[in-house]
Amino acid sequence: MAKGGKYARKAAIVANRAGDATHAADNIADAAKVAESVRAPNRTVIGKFDPATGNIRGIQPNENSLLKHLPDQGSPKLNWQQNSSVLRTEMGKGVPIRDAHVDSAGRLLPGTPDGISKFIDAECNLLRNHGWTYDPKKTLWSPPAVK
Repeated sequence: MAKGGKYARKAAIVANRAGDATHAADNIADAAKVAESVRAPNRTVIGKFDPATGNIRGIQPNENSLLKHLPDQGSPKLNWQQNSSVLRTEMGKGVPIRDAHVDSAGRLLPGTPDGISKFIDAECNLLRNHGWTYDPKKTLWSPPAVK
């Protein structure tokens, strides 16, 4: 075998390994993004409004509600149009959303017809209708798997 062929084959092996390393680095970066979304500082949370705090009941540090995007529109119909639009925008990010309106076992609690928390049922229906699934162990709504 010619000396040049031997070096060419070694160069191809090195290049292939470098490509594998790049591919592995890409996979690690993708895994890091997924892990980040699981611990999710600044995770979005939905749940029942607490008038005493002006926020979602059970919200934790480094979590955000959608309330800052939901000024009162003057009627339940207009408030729901705004709420559903903001929630769909958040869903479009494809990042899990925590539900804080749950019991101690993580099961979803129903809304009540008090004019505000009834939206909780509507939010859950919107998530389900768009293929999101709820995990009571993590209290997270997760987007549908990408095909």
